[in-house]
Amino acid sequence: MASLTKGAFFEKVVESGFGGERFANFNHPDTDITIDGIAYQIKATDSVAYVESVADHIPLIATSEVAEKTGVIDGGMTDFQLTETIDLALGGTVIDVSDTILDSATTGLGAVGIVAIIRGTHGAWSAYRKGETALGALGVGAKTTGVSTARSTVTLAELAFRGTKLAVRQTRRIVSRDPSS
Repeated sequence: MASLTKGAFFEKVVESGFGGERFANFNHPDTDITIDGIAYQIKATDSVAYVESVADHIPLIATSEVAEKTGVIDGGMTDFQLTETIDLALGGTVIDVSDTILDSATTGLGAVGIVAIIRGTHGAWSAYRKGETALGALGVGAKTTGVSTARSTVTLAELAFRGTKLAVRQTRRIVSRDPSS
């Protein structure tokens, strides 16, 4: 789940930074985004070998450290930044905080799961009512639940990343005003 979320979040980061448009289907074959009419694959990894396994004819956007080592396009974030952001969104913490804050984050993630399950159940029921077999409807429900969970988690990761950036900026401002530093 974390790797899927990390990849989806990085795609959003690239889309935001470069413009372009991600494909509607999350599992689009070979490429992830079109920028100025060119389709690119996006890799959220620290593995040079993983990036080098992509077919030579497919343009690639990767994390900063891999881009530096391979010469592909830099997506604007390191793998470490992505991992920390996703871990924070999935209930981990960047800073050691009290149990109350951690419990709040965990409760929020639980609510994401509940909403995703409700959406999946509704999707399965709708598919069944439209004539889908019980097994087919179950597949629709499972896919809807998975996609809903991934999208919500990406949104939470994006919020956590933006909040972390804001906290760092605020801390730098405070430190720069402190005459003892």
